[in-house]
Amino acid sequence: MFFYHDEPYLPRTLKYLRTFKYNFISSNNIVMCGDFNIDVGNDSNEKDKDMFVRILRNYGYESIYHHFKKEKIGEESIDTFHRYDGNFHIDYLFAKPELITSFDVGSRIEYANNEDNHSDHVPLIFEIDI
Repeated sequence: MFFYHDEPYLPRTLKYLRTFKYNFISSNNIVMCGDFNIDVGNDSNEKDKDMFVRILRNYGYESIYHHFKKEKIGEESIDTFHRYDGNFHIDYLFAKPELITSFDVGSRIEYANNEDNHSDHVPLIFEIDI
């Protein structure tokens, strides 16, 4: 799933799910990982966030961070994105929990603040049981 236009992430992802009638998540073991901009501190639409997470849960998918860390969405203790105006948890791994055998979030010091690394995101590190 890759988009080039200016529509915000979640509305466009929801549109993609509706267009394909949820077939790709209902019939397969899919791992969706990346910058979803789902954070209480950003300006994404709360209704879209709730709907997106609810749709995925209906098909057995969870935020693996929240599953492993036993935290609620919006109450994250580890940030994944670092910017001049704050730190946010906006990067997610959605999968069926039984597929993921280990999960961790990369260190900000090791990844985001390293002069050799040009990303303001830290990696989500996981192993999949194939």
